[in-house]
Amino acid sequence: MIWRRHRFALGVCRSHRIQALSERPNYVEPSDELEVYQPAAWPSGRGGNVGSRTGDKPDSYKELFRQQVVLARFGELALKSHNLDEILNEACRLVGEALSTDLAKVVQLQEDGETLFVRAGVGWKPGVVGHIRLALTDASSEGHALKTGEMTISPNIEEETRFEYAPFLMDNGVKAIANVPIIGGEGRPPFGILQVDSREPRQFTESDILFLRSYANLLAAAVDRLRFLSEIQNANEVLERRVAERTGELSKRTHDLVEANRKLHAEAAERERAQTALHHAQQTGTVVEHLPMGAGLIAPSGQVLVANPEFRRLLPLSIIPSMDYSMGKDWIALHPNGERVEPQDYPGARALRGEVTLNIDFRHWSSSDGERWLRVSGIPVHDDKGGIAAALLVLLDVDEEKRAAERQRFLTRELDHRAKNILAVVQAALRLTKADDMPTFIRAIEGRVSALARAQAILAADRWSSADLRT
Repeated sequence: MIWRRHRFALGVCRSHRIQALSERPNYVEPSDELEVYQPAAWPSGRGGNVGSRTGDKPDSYKELFRQQVVLARFGELALKSHNLDEILNEACRLVGEALSTDLAKVVQLQEDGETLFVRAGVGWKPGVVGHIRLALTDASSEGHALKTGEMTISPNIEEETRFEYAPFLMDNGVKAIANVPIIGGEGRPPFGILQVDSREPRQFTESDILFLRSYANLLAAAVDRLRFLSEIQNANEVLERRVAERTGELSKRTHDLVEANRKLHAEAAERERAQTALHHAQQTGTVVEHLPMGAGLIAPSGQVLVANPEFRRLLPLSIIPSMDYSMGKDWIALHPNGERVEPQDYPGARALRGEVTLNIDFRHWSSSDGERWLRVSGIPVHDDKGGIAAALLVLLDVDEEKRAAERQRFLTRELDHRAKNILAVVQAALRLTKADDMPTFIRAIEGRVSALARAQAILAADRWSSADLRT
């Protein structure tokens, strides 16, 4: 569609150029400075006016050449530039040069279809280009041009009775205006209007009209090309986003598959270790069954695979406490120095890491037995490859030992206390005993100590509860 428009626009330009060349001898290609060759002599009979502008034929040819140069220069820009604002502003500048007008602008039809926005322009006071918005009505020349699709010209807006004009036009001294629709692509609304404004009343000639139509078609083709490129770019960006999203989804799925595969391998390895541990358990089951202490084989997951009755009595759980932190309040392990052991350092957990841990005392509390002391040891069990297949956990009931030791410590303290009391009594007896000589003093002290010894014997015979002083 864009190529066909370019061909149409260039065809119009070509016919316009041929028409100009057919009326002029000694053709010389004009330069970029819009200076054209002045023939030495023109054929007679071709003088006269062009519209309201006076002058001879050479002036009209200069205008034609200037317009052709502008078409060529703008056509190159329209094909090369990818910046719509650059194209629109340059279009306004060049059309002003071609028609020798002071003002030009491009008003763009907005998406609501009811508003025109001054998108580009040259020669206007500040606050017009990029700011002014016009309501599109049937009473405006812009509305008439877009409604009919034809160029609308007002040679002198002060004498114009068909349309109403925006105040900013008067403020900028506009006297004449030509509205050229910038058509849209197939199935699209018009892009807007190319407006050529003059500060002097002006009759636009047939050559001007043909030039403006060709120029507007070139501008429409450029706009449509950029629109098409923008749509392609947007579609490409959407496609890239979708590809990125799809790639992200695939990456996530791949990660999930890898993670699932890793878990499957881990589960398979766990099952293999469990089978190895079970094999060891079957081999050692008879020995463990008859041990005089609690013994159990623990899987790497913490599950109790095999255990003798004593183990089940002391640890009636399916999983060891180091793998079930919810039981932390019921199981308290202590180092020999009395410091608390963290669950990850319990013998079972350390044995499953390959460490040998012996004789860690646990104070266990249960609602049925109350507080009870256990001594726990953990030993790793290796498989054929040197890995950890299981852990052997040994439980020893040391509650009586702990309580006996506590009683012993109490009796020792009590004995120490009473011995100190006896020594204090003896010391008091020594201070209170008086005698004239040493033999008398010795006999008195011996008597008192013997009486104290008899009192101790009487109290001990009655378990230190009471004694009859008359005995």
